[in-house]
Order: sequence, then structure tokens, then C-alpha cells
Amino acid sequence: DALSRLWITCLNVISRIIKSRICVMSEEVCCFFVYGTLRPDDDSGAPWKTKFLNGTVQQKAILPDAALFFYTYPSVALQSPGSSVVGYVISCQTREEFAEKLRLGDEIEGYPSEYQRTVVDVHLVDEQKTVKAFVYHRPAAACRRGTHIESGDWLKRGGVTLDPDDYSNSLPSL
Repeated sequence: DALSRLWITCLNVISRIIKSRICVMSEEVCCFFVYGTLRPDDDSGAPWKTKFLNGTVQQKAILPDAALFFYTYPSVALQSPGSSVVGYVISCQTREEFAEKLRLGDEIEGYPSEYQRTVVDVHLVDEQKTVKAFVYHRPAAACRRGTHIESGDWLKRGGVTLDPDDYSNSLPSL
């Protein structure tokens, strides 16, 4: 009886840790930086944007020392001094919502096989402050196989377009 109560208590503690572990690792990292088809103002018609952004708070932001490329999908190469990428910081109201968005983001981005996920410093445009956020990115060598979007802004990509047939190849079960 006492052993059963102890076991239940341990399971409850473990469950609470798992549910909140993302924000426990760092109180500051409970948001994403999005720059392509997950941007709230994305105009490509990507079908996964609406579900990912539902219930989030969005703030325009800049990711410094990064470059934007297009190779099947938009991708960012980190450690690109002198370049920056325009996007949004996406945050959630609760840790549970953030954990669900992280799971969904991993599915959409094909993490860890297609994209990597790293914590970066991003500058909020309206608040003139820096925050930490997760960003999905690819290694620079993989990005450079694609087209460099010199403006760093997905909305100013020129003639670069997504192929709707690619949606079905990587579309998560939304």
C-alpha cells in the first residue's frame, strides 16, 4: 500500500516534469522564430500554417547573422555574418500549448532528419529587445544548394515558388 502510493507519487512528479520540461530547461525559451511558410503573413498557400499559428501570439522579428535560402522549402543557414532574416517570434500562452506546437513544428519541419532545431537570439522589431527562440534550420552546405534570397525576407523572394505537389510529400497529418 505504501509502495503503491510512493509509485503513484513518483509517476505524478515524472509526468509534471515531462509536461513542463521544455520551459524548465530555460524559462526564456518558450517561443519559435519562423521565417517562411509558417510566417503569419506567408503568401505561398502552405496548408500547415493555420494549425501551427492557431492560438499563438506573433511579433515581427529579425534573426541576425543568418541567411535565407530556398531549396524545395525556405531554409535558414546560421552563422552567416552580415546577413539577417526577417520573420516572426511565435509564442504560446501555456507550456502545454508550447509543447504541442513544438511537436507539431517538429513534424512539419521533419526534425531531426530534414531540419535541425537550435536556440537563437532574435530581435523583436516593435519592442527593440532580444529574446531567445527555437529556429528550424539546415546546415549551410545544404542551404547553398538552393537559391539565396538576398533580402532575407520570404515575402520578397521574387519568382521563387513552392510546388504544391511537394505539400503532399511532407504534409503532416493535420
